[in-house]
Amino acid sequence: MYGISNIKEVIDFFTGEGTLQPVVINTRDEFYSAQTKSEFDFCDVKGQENIKRSLEIAAAGGHNVILIGPPGAGKTMLAKRLPTILPPLTLHEALETTKIHSVAGKMGKQASLISIRPFRSPHHTISDVALVGGGGIPQPGEISLAHNGVLFLDELPEFKRTVLEVMRQPLEERRVTISRAKFSVEYPASFMLVASMNPCPCGFFNHPEKNVFVLRVLCSAISVKFQGHCSTGLTYMLKLHRFLFQSYRKNVSPKKAKISEKGLLKHG
Repeated sequence: MYGISNIKEVIDFFTGEGTLQPVVINTRDEFYSAQTKSEFDFCDVKGQENIKRSLEIAAAGGHNVILIGPPGAGKTMLAKRLPTILPPLTLHEALETTKIHSVAGKMGKQASLISIRPFRSPHHTISDVALVGGGGIPQPGEISLAHNGVLFLDELPEFKRTVLEVMRQPLEERRVTISRAKFSVEYPASFMLVASMNPCPCGFFNHPEKNVFVLRVLCSAISVKFQGHCSTGLTYMLKLHRFLFQSYRKNVSPKKAKISEKGLLKHG
């Protein structure tokens, strides 16, 4: 491939009066260099050392996680930065992920090969079809768009129970089959599920800084029902259950070692 800036360079090239240098691009170098260009980093999180350790274990084993804590404790922030400590995408995984996003029409105009693990965070009003996939012409759902990455369900109890239950089989088989009258389509769905929720509707049940008797009495009666929104089967698939509270500045040490993808890969 030759790059030209005007028609005169083309004429000179064919008449032998000028020369053009071919453009050489090492696609593998471009792919691996793009893997470090992430908007978030795990080292951005200050405090919450026990939760970060739990997420490191989950990332190492590919375990599903549920984070339970009050508003402002950092559940969403931790989940968004989880893909940065997962192993980098291999070229095969990147091609597979790019194919799925291309079929779904989710690739931008200037997009090329996806080099960073996907992070999908659907709204709690999502339907069964939008989550799993389907339609007249079957399209990949959120669980397939999160293939080789992370699917984050924020405010888990707000999702319809039927929506949550349709994930049970894809979580077990790592794929989803959409059948129609004349054909069926199978999409991969190997993702890491991360969910978050408040311990009760007000969010502060059993909080160490919220020792209000009335608050405890009101929430204790409905917290069990609130946390029992998921079936036993789906709860069993969420291997790690972690409770977290807000970190205050006095409890955060600025001298804590930073944790990032490079650091984990180096010491892991």
